[in-house]
Amino acid sequence: MYIYFCFLIIFFWFPQDFNSDLCKYFCNSNFSEIVLYGPKAQVQCKLLIRARSVKIGSGWKKFCELHGLEERDIILLEVDGEKASNDVNVMLNIFDCYHGH
Repeated sequence: MYIYFCFLIIFFWFPQDFNSDLCKYFCNSNFSEIVLYGPKAQVQCKLLIRARSVKIGSGWKKFCELHGLEERDIILLEVDGEKASNDVNVMLNIFDCYHGH
């Protein structure tokens, strides 16, 4: 079973905090890095885990540049809900029609 999380990219160089369910998923895993799998490339990224937030650190900028992501793009993150994995599938621009691209 996979778990999906939808995100609007607000800050291009520093993504918004993950929602509470995804935050719990990564906090419980104790990962310090994740691998983002996009349609063009996979990029290893640092995972910044704080008491009440989780963010993607170094590697995020490279992932955005490789995939042409911009502010207001909407991405969907997919993680394995049955076993902890630092592999994260990223589906890009899933709602293009909603923000005029």
